Amino acid sequence: MPRRDPAQDPSRWTVLYRDRQAEKGWRECIAQQRSKTLEAYNAIRTDPRLVSAVQYRLKGSLGTGEQDGEAFERWQYKLSGGGRLWYLIDDAAQVVWLDYVTLHHPKETQ
Repeated sequence: MPRRDPAQDPSRWTVLYRDRQAEKGWRECIAQQRSKTLEAYNAIRTDPRLVSAVQYRLKGSLGTGEQDGEAFERWQYKLSGGGRLWYLIDDAAQVVWLDYVTLHHPKETQ
């Protein structure tokens, strides 16, 4: 996943890792569920606020997350078998920050 590509299609969002843990989770998801993970990547790059059975905003206190001291909406994309991508939407920068990426169901939502 590129850090920033100046030639990037302006109608698409840039997707970045929030931290090393998110990057590690991403690599694990790619290794285990490549097709579903790339499907999620394309979906959140195209329309990070699309509401569907697998993509939606988290509720309550989980519905907001911080990046660089700013609060952003936190959304979820469900992969197969409990895997989840949580991401923050930074409208001003048109960046989606991968916040939490795992192959397992997050304990916070159980």
